[in-house]
Amino acid sequence: MKKMFSKSRKFIIFFITFILLSGHTTLFNFTSSSYEVFTRSSVAKSLNVLAKTWNGLSTYDMSSFPGGSNFPTITNKTFLVQDDFVAFTDKLVYAKREEISLFVSSSRKTQIRIEYLDSTGTMIYEREFQVNQPKKNNYLEFNDQEGFDVSKFSKIKISKIEHNGWVQITVSTGKEVRYIPVFFEIDQIEAERKDALWVESTDTLKAYTSENGLPTNYESKNYPNSGIFTRPLGYPISYKIKKLNEIKANFVDCYDHSINADIVLKNAVKKIGYEFDLASDEAIEDFEYIRDYNTLIFGSQNEYWSSQKLQSIARYLDNGGKILILGGNTAWRFKEKLNSFDVFYGAGYKSTKYFPLIKNYFGSHYDSRGYTTFSGFSPAEGLAEFLGSPQSKKEFAYESNIQGCEEFKGASGFETDKLLADTTGFKLLARGNNPNNGGAEVLHKTFQSGGEILNFGSVALWHGMEDPKIKEILSTFLN
Repeated sequence: MKKMFSKSRKFIIFFITFILLSGHTTLFNFTSSSYEVFTRSSVAKSLNVLAKTWNGLSTYDMSSFPGGSNFPTITNKTFLVQDDFVAFTDKLVYAKREEISLFVSSSRKTQIRIEYLDSTGTMIYEREFQVNQPKKNNYLEFNDQEGFDVSKFSKIKISKIEHNGWVQITVSTGKEVRYIPVFFEIDQIEAERKDALWVESTDTLKAYTSENGLPTNYESKNYPNSGIFTRPLGYPISYKIKKLNEIKANFVDCYDHSINADIVLKNAVKKIGYEFDLASDEAIEDFEYIRDYNTLIFGSQNEYWSSQKLQSIARYLDNGGKILILGGNTAWRFKEKLNSFDVFYGAGYKSTKYFPLIKNYFGSHYDSRGYTTFSGFSPAEGLAEFLGSPQSKKEFAYESNIQGCEEFKGASGFETDKLLADTTGFKLLARGNNPNNGGAEVLHKTFQSGGEILNFGSVALWHGMEDPKIKEILSTFLN
């Protein structure tokens, strides 16, 4: 027995040493034999050691994370995906007319539908075709920095897309369906530019969504991410785009904080006569891309920000631009882009040297008070000055305007941002009445440059866009 234990121990030591030297780990998903559970446990222990000894590939150094406790580490892991049906595109964001590569692995023929959507979620036109005999795989290896070996997939090329906005690619086997969203940037040279630019939360969508059991930054799937989620550009996701302002929403829809919530917000902005172009998070990292727009609009939850994007927005405000934030949990977490993959950090912006920019330019930040509660807003003293008329103390936006979401009692909710200490120049317009002082705080600031920001601070704001007071605040700021 002692000899057997000794041999087992030697094997474990050899196994962990191998992982530490190679920085490469294979995890077995979708099965739960005792051997595989043991393997995952061994991997977890080895990576915890690895995380402490290897700074990884990050382009930031210790000075970016004061105190060092949140200094990121990147490890290289491979997953064994056992799924009869896998479909994904080579990336999420495309330039105008750029070719999409759609990769499919399935034992059944697949039907493909492509819907081109305008900014309100309305289908402009569609295309359909099918793949009769796609490549089939019993299992696939997925590396969290390089992705799949695409030679194992059937490749469908989708080209010549003259579009700015979201495209929904539906891939169906008759038994299963994947709803793959992709986004197309505007051609700023050819297009007639509008006054405003709507910023799509493409980085936050990447952090939250996956398919085929692969991880997100919130679902580690039994592997240790050491506060880091690495996402290759080609990554399976499924998200069905819906017009929640025109249908009866289900309970899950009522918690949306992505494309569908933004469609409700976009329709509300358009109703008050304001038009806009659309751009990804990646595009606005370049200040030259945004400098000639009068107003930038952010939707329900633009949570993940690169330092380049944050600095670009600060420069934009310093040059007289206007920012409208129609959501909450803004710039809560940190993101960077490397060669073949994005890195999403467990560390929040409070742990970085860039946090003073958030304090000075946004004024508020998320904390957990009031989490998943919903309430209306009460006017604060600053609202009368902002609107130019006396205001009653009556609560507003205290119910959901979305059919099927009647249980959600107010537009201050889900996740809310509160005024930070030691900020200057921000005026409080309204405060949510959520429990535990957890209401969103609506802030406005005019900068010396003439730039302005209106920050609603609530992920749930999209539930209250038909409220007269919300409309009045929006119209005053935009017009």
